[in-house]
Formats: sequence, structure tokens, C-alpha cells
Amino acid sequence: MMLKILDSIRLWWVVVAALLIRFCAWPVTSRISFPDTETYFIAGQELFTSGRISSDLVMPLHPVVVGLMGSLDAARVLDIFLSALTVLLVYRLTIAIFDNQRAAILAALATAVYPFFVFYSGVLLTETLYIFLLVLAFDCFYRKKYFLAALVVVLSILQRPTLDFLAPLLIIAFTCLVHHSGYKKAFSVLLAYAAIYLALFIPWWMHQHDKYDQFVRLNLADGLVWYSGNNPLNTSGGGVVGSAKGDDLDKQVFEHIEDPYEKNEAYKAAAFEYIKENPARFVRMMGVKFVRFWRLYPYTPEFENPFYVIVSILSFGPVLLLALLFVISRINIRRHWHTHVRVLPIYMLIGYLSLVHMMTIGSIRYRLPLEPFMIVLASMYVIEWFERRVKAPMIDKTR
Repeated sequence: MMLKILDSIRLWWVVVAALLIRFCAWPVTSRISFPDTETYFIAGQELFTSGRISSDLVMPLHPVVVGLMGSLDAARVLDIFLSALTVLLVYRLTIAIFDNQRAAILAALATAVYPFFVFYSGVLLTETLYIFLLVLAFDCFYRKKYFLAALVVVLSILQRPTLDFLAPLLIIAFTCLVHHSGYKKAFSVLLAYAAIYLALFIPWWMHQHDKYDQFVRLNLADGLVWYSGNNPLNTSGGGVVGSAKGDDLDKQVFEHIEDPYEKNEAYKAAAFEYIKENPARFVRMMGVKFVRFWRLYPYTPEFENPFYVIVSILSFGPVLLLALLFVISRINIRRHWHTHVRVLPIYMLIGYLSLVHMMTIGSIRYRLPLEPFMIVLASMYVIEWFERRVKAPMIDKTR
């Protein structure tokens, strides 16, 4: 009991430290601007004034949150608190998966000081809220809070549609494999998920139908994403226009199409036709995008200076290595079957996101939501390694 109290005190000190680090980074991160930041802020203002978002590329939750906050500084404060609370969620997730207090504290500490999380907490992009929702959803799933998890997953899709196709498979994996709750439970959770999905998406579908005069389930970004990664100009695996390293696509070909829905369909048609006519290059570019997705440091020239490169390598590098060592240390699948089943949803998330961005566009920004989960695995490996090294000499001395 006393140990649990001490762990709780240590945990809250870690959360407070995370807050202080993020607020201290404010003068630096607040000066960094991305085009997406202004897009979401304008979308939030439009939603609460005219009721219609002009951008065709956004999902509604982030504009709603930014609009409710009323200013960029208020939205930045919210992101900082959400980023700090993610430290608490990572701790809870580690306990839920491994029931190991030391690994949980270490994972929380790593999340608190992790440079990428500190950076994104202050630049007003979708990542911070999305990561908070994603980790919360997994924590709820691991704790058998299925219906709350389903609600959070739908909110995450309204923030960023990444889990749209994976969510039903995750529900089946958690209910049937991780918790052995049975197919009836899986079916009931899927029904609840579908009901929540309908309830929360219907207002968005009404907005989209009013805007485009037809049904648009998510947004009109998928065509541009597919074409960005699958066209003759793309050699880097990204989807950037106006880069000093060269453009990954030319959108001028589609500028004559005024209707945004038709333009999106034209993007997709061009991308799929290019893949069909160039299958060998598509496969080769999947490898290029995989490397870019898992790159140790940023590709963008502005962030490719020595400082960012060193910080990136020294932060993500160890996390990647230790997470891989966690898997390698359990290479005997039969012996570690229970652990692999327990961690299966995380494997599914990592594999799914990797595959999606190998087929479309790769960027370390899109990898960021995986990194809290990799920190959990890495922390568990470190604690196991430490305990083996400490216990082994003690056993020798008793012989």
C-alpha cells in the first residue's frame, strides 16, 4: 500500500515536470508556424460563425476544439495540458498491459521529457489531441471499458480518420483475443461502436451534404494523399510542394476542376491509374516510404540542421532500438505467446499505420502516434534487462 502511494506521488511529480517542460518550451515552439495551424484555426472560427468549414481537407473535431478555445494561445495551453495528461495515460497503459510499476514510471518519465511530444504540444497541430485520444482508447480497451473505448475511438476518427478501417479489427482483437470475452461480447461492442459512430457522425454528414450536395463520409483529403504519394514526380516518398528538395507532386494539372468532390475523385483516379501502370515502381516506392516513415530525423530542410538531427536521433533512436529488443527478446513465440497476444493490438496499430503510409505518403509526423506505445514496450524491456542484471549477481552470491 505504501509503495503504491509513493508511486502515485512520483507519478504526479512527473506529470507536473511534463507541464513545466512544455511551458518552458513555449517561447520556442510558439514561434514555429505550419500552414495547417492557420487552416484549423480558420476552420474553427468558420464553424462557430457561419456553420460551414471552407477547407475540404479537415475533420471536424480539431476545428471545434480550437474554435471553443477562442484563441491560439488558449488552444496551445490546452494542448500542453493534454500532452502532460498523456504522461498519466502512458503510465496507466503500461500498468494495464504489464502490471509493472517500475516500467510504468519509466514510461511516464520518458513521455514527459520526450522531445517530439514537447515540440508538438506547442505548434497547434492535430497530433497532441489525437495521441491523447489514441492512448486513452487503448487504455480503456485494456481495462475492458469497451463502450468508453468505442466512444473515444470515434472521437479520434473525428480528429483524424486514421483508425476508420482498423477500429472494428481492434475491437475483435481486444474482446476475443486479449480478454477472451467471446464473440457475443465482440458483437455487442461492435454494435455499440456502430451506434456511437452514427450518432457522432450524422452532424458531420449533414454538414458535408449541405456543402457538397452529396454524401461525404469523412473529408476530401484521401484523393490528394493518394496522388501525392503515387505520381511521376514523387521520388522522396513524401507529399510536399514548395520544398527546397523539390516538389513531390504537381497539383496544377487538376486546377481546372472547380468542384472539390470531382477534383478529389480525379486525384484518386490518377493515383490508381499510375499504380496500375507502374506496379514495380509502386512497390519500390513503398520501400522508400517505409524508410521515410521510420526515419530517425526529419526530412524537411528547415528541421534538418544539426541540433534537430542530434535531438531526434538521441530520442527516437533509443526508443526504436529498445522497442525492437522487446520483440526480439520474445522471438520464441510459443514461450511468450501470452505476451504477444497481450500486445497484439499494438502490433496491429504499428503494422497498419506503416502499411497505410507505405501506400500513400511517408513522414515521421505520421509516425508520432505510435511512439507512446513504443515507449511502453521500450520501458518494459529496460526494466526486464535491469532486473535480470541485478538478480543474477544476487543469485550467484547465495550459492
